[in-house]
Amino acid sequence: MKKTLAGVILLLALSSLAGGCGKEAENLVEAPAENPEEESVEEELPEVQAWEEEQGFSFADVADREFYFSSGVGGWYTVLCIHEDGSFDGYFRDSNMGETGEGYPNGTLYYSEFSGSFTEPERVDDWSYRFQIEEIEYPLGFGEEIKDGILHCYATAYGLDGAEDLYLYLPGKRTAELPEEYLSWISYYDPESAENEELPFYGLYNEKQQEGFSSYISEQEEEIPEWSLQIKETVLAAEKENDRIESRLQGDDMVSQQELNQITWEVYQNWDNALNTVWEIMKDNKDETFMEELTEKERYWIRRKEECIQEAGAPFGEGSARPMEENSEAAKLTRYRVYELAAEAGAPMETQLIYDGRYFDEDIYLYWTGEIEDASSLTYCEIQIYNVTDTSFDFTVNELDAETDESTELLTGTAFIRYNGKEAFYEGEDFSFLFQFQTDPEVFPKYLSVEGWDKLAGKSFMNKDIPGHESG
Repeated sequence: MKKTLAGVILLLALSSLAGGCGKEAENLVEAPAENPEEESVEEELPEVQAWEEEQGFSFADVADREFYFSSGVGGWYTVLCIHEDGSFDGYFRDSNMGETGEGYPNGTLYYSEFSGSFTEPERVDDWSYRFQIEEIEYPLGFGEEIKDGILHCYATAYGLDGAEDLYLYLPGKRTAELPEEYLSWISYYDPESAENEELPFYGLYNEKQQEGFSSYISEQEEEIPEWSLQIKETVLAAEKENDRIESRLQGDDMVSQQELNQITWEVYQNWDNALNTVWEIMKDNKDETFMEELTEKERYWIRRKEECIQEAGAPFGEGSARPMEENSEAAKLTRYRVYELAAEAGAPMETQLIYDGRYFDEDIYLYWTGEIEDASSLTYCEIQIYNVTDTSFDFTVNELDAETDESTELLTGTAFIRYNGKEAFYEGEDFSFLFQFQTDPEVFPKYLSVEGWDKLAGKSFMNKDIPGHESG
């Protein structure tokens, strides 16, 4: 559910109780025909070598990659995609939850989308090429607006702003020959490590601003079945319809409880229709064994969904807000299930939902299943995620005694979402760390892991609050 709807629901609920970038180019050289005269083969080799040297680097070599510039686990980053013809696009994001004001209590987001083109690359040496920005545009402009309680400030992109000469470093370039300023940005160079003598990826360096990008191969949508793409379009259409329905809550007009009950019902029906459509597409394209197993899971999910709906409405008795609460819970869980089925179908979604709820350390299974009998000194951690929006979520980390369930709060904070919901980062006063959400269909989306905090690192956390995922 969008934050706007959730906010209105919360207010009325309380009153009732009182009464979200081709493949790397390959140089293919036709092998010469067999020839008993050795000298004829030797005559061709220099020509082949000259041809390969003449080809050099082209932007097609990096068209399957994304270039990433950031402060590490900090609050800002720029993602850049370069295309075969030298055009490029990407986005920049910088969040500051502590920067609040009237109308934006949830913080400030600095953001931009950009596109443009580079000049032709000029060879500097065997491992380096130089080019410039020919043109760059920011279609969102440079204004400000408040959305979902967040101040959106549209800005230029770190890493490209103020650039003159840009240097492209090829994988294999010796790190000893790279500028120290570049190495400091990619967090790669360790002078004590013999393993770091060569750059393992394509690098991009803004010489004037002394800023550096690293690269990784981006996800491709090649060889994806048409029916899987159809599921993706179904989900996107449902999101669009969701926004249209909830737009009735915008503006200064008061919304009655009866109207809220109707709007939340329409939101639920929208996601229920999407779920049925996705199911029919999978039924027509998946094998019988797969669908039989999925049907059993779905029946269980439906039972648990209905139980969760009743639990959501129970505190309101026979009050007028009960239908709204039950509709909202039904819509939320059904939307989650749509995304989960889309993942199982291999639909190439650009985003995934971050589920709220309680994520517990799976190691506690050893006690729950009886493999560890003495729990007198056994503790485990759980992560509670709540207040999820398109850009952030709040979390609390607790440590529990396995035998008594006594809980001690270790940390609470806000994490900011990136990589379309696959990661989220937290930057605190003493340390920072990274949440990573699983994206594989067989585990999507009930697992997460944490990097950067020894207390949680190396463990897998499972969401217990999603129907069909309960354990323990």
